Amino acid sequence: METIKDKAKELVDKFTNVKSLQDFGGMYNPIAKECAKIAFQEIIKEIDENYDTLHSADRKVFYNDVLKEIDNL
Repeated sequence: METIKDKAKELVDKFTNVKSLQDFGGMYNPIAKECAKIAFQEIIKEIDENYDTLHSADRKVFYNDVLKEIDNL
């Protein structure tokens, strides 16, 4: 099972690996973290707009926790 920390790290890593962001140095540079946070905010927004089941509530809690975890990276 994927943890909150794993999911946060996964998305920040994807943005960190973008060539233009690599030039800033550091594994978890602030730009990559901000991009990841924007992506998760969009996921949460989509869940809010299409809320339909208890599964949606669980997903929203998970992604809100991932959003918070990005700051800890």
